[in-house]
Parts: sequence; C-alpha cells; structure tokens
Amino acid sequence: ELKQDDVEKIKQLNIKGICISNELVRMYPAGNLGANILGFWGFSGAGRKGQYGIEEYYDSLLSGKGEPELSSYKLVVSGNKNKEPADLELTIDYGIQFMIERKLKELYENLDADSASAVFMNPRTGEILAMAQYPSFDPNKYNKVKNINVFKNNVIQSVFELGSVFKPITMAAAIDGGALTPQTVYEDTGSVHISGYTINNSDGKSHGLQTMTEVLEKSLNTGVIFAQQQLGKKKFREYLEGFQLDKTTGVDLLGEVGGNIENIKNTNRDINFATASFGQGISFSPLDRKSVV
Repeated sequence: ELKQDDVEKIKQLNIKGICISNELVRMYPAGNLGANILGFWGFSGAGRKGQYGIEEYYDSLLSGKGEPELSSYKLVVSGNKNKEPADLELTIDYGIQFMIERKLKELYENLDADSASAVFMNPRTGEILAMAQYPSFDPNKYNKVKNINVFKNNVIQSVFELGSVFKPITMAAAIDGGALTPQTVYEDTGSVHISGYTINNSDGKSHGLQTMTEVLEKSLNTGVIFAQQQLGKKKFREYLEGFQLDKTTGVDLLGEVGGNIENIKNTNRDINFATASFGQGISFSPLDRKSVV
C-alpha cells in the first residue's frame, strides 16, 4: 500500500515500465478474531475469490454475482437487483467470541494440547453466538501462514469421540423409550463383562445400589450400559438416528461433516452398543445435531 505522496513521487520519476494502479483489498480490523468463521479473500488465478469460511460460502453474494438467500445469518443487502455486493450481518457476539478465543488459547498452552475449539449457540433459535479454535490465523496475513491446517474449521470439519459427554443422550433415550425412569435402581459392581471384555467405571470403584440420576451425577459407565441394555439395541440405534447425530446441520460454512455411528448401524455386537452408550466408538463434530436439538 502506497501513500498518496509516494504515488506522486513515483509518477514524477516517469520511469518507463513502472505504472500505478489501484487494487481492491479486504481488511479485517479485528485480526485473528473469528478468522475461522470468516475465512479470507484470497487470489484465484488473476482474480480474487473468497476462501474458507463465510468468505467462500457467500463469495457470489459478497462479490455481487449472486442473489441473497435464506440462511442462519441476518442478511443486510446493500444495492439492488443489479447484483451489487451485499453486506452480511452475522449472529456472532463480539464479546463472547473474544472471551472464548482468549480462554482457548490459555487451555491450549496450559494443557499442551494439539488444538482447542468451542461453539456457543442460542438453544432457542440455533443462532451461533461464537465459534472459535486455537491455533488460528490472521486473515490479513493469511499468506504468511506456515501450516495451512489452521485454515480448517475444526468445529465443523473434524469429528471426535464424545466420551462421557454422551451419557445424558443415552439416558434420555432410555427414559423417553419407557425402559426406565430417573428413579430406576441397579446395582453397580464397578465393572461389566461383555463378550470377553471388561468395562470398568472411570474411577475404578463400585458404588452399590444407584439410581439413574446418580449414574449421571457420578458418570458411571456401568450405569449407562445398564440403561442401554434396558432400552435394547434396536431402539437405541433408532434414537441415535432420530437425533440425526450422523447428519450435518446445514450451517452456512463449507466442508461440514456429520457424525459417524456406523459402529452400531451395521452390527448387533453387544460390546459396540455398550461402548457407544458412553460415547466411544462413535464420533461427532463439535457442531452437531446434539447442539441444536
């Protein structure tokens, strides 16, 4: 970028082969903030094109080549039907986005993690209030990124095993299916033997008689296995499919992947269903149907 004084000086030199021309650029005043949501306006051949995030998903609209469409974002359209560039007003809350990005950086550094990500939503409307990950990048300096994996939005493009976070879903299915109630009691011996495998509670202890409420309070593996077994494999599978946990949400970002519950869809192995009851052997993205039901 040249200042006007510099431009005039160059022109006065009148050097053959050197000329001054204007070029459109996209500035991101907040730097890294929300980078994995926004993406960046990069080069494509001799032209410019939105890449990753909102920039890529709505490239036609932002460049004036397309018409507004319904989305999970508020569209504030500038111009008219002559296909002038439009403005997009996101549902992202600046304050929440700023705070979780700062916290994710702290967690990443303190836990020596490979990456950290989080998503905040309004459960009543499905509006995304914040979506962040660390490490991230500065879209103003995307060309200086050494590892292009930081462009990937892990909230929608990566899956992982939920583990114990999944236990309330198993319990909800068993209760809704009439297999048990929150007051149903079972005896926790500390372990369950299934198909030659032994599954223990994470604390390595037995707790005796426990209600289903206490199962969730103490995060007992044996308790959610009991709940899944009372519901049965067929109904458990139907509930997971009914929750659409293996489907994408349709968020306005490219590359979204759905969860994977193949481990219980194409088999009736008891051990697969037992481990699935506490979120192992099945995987989901951070932004999944479980976030918006």
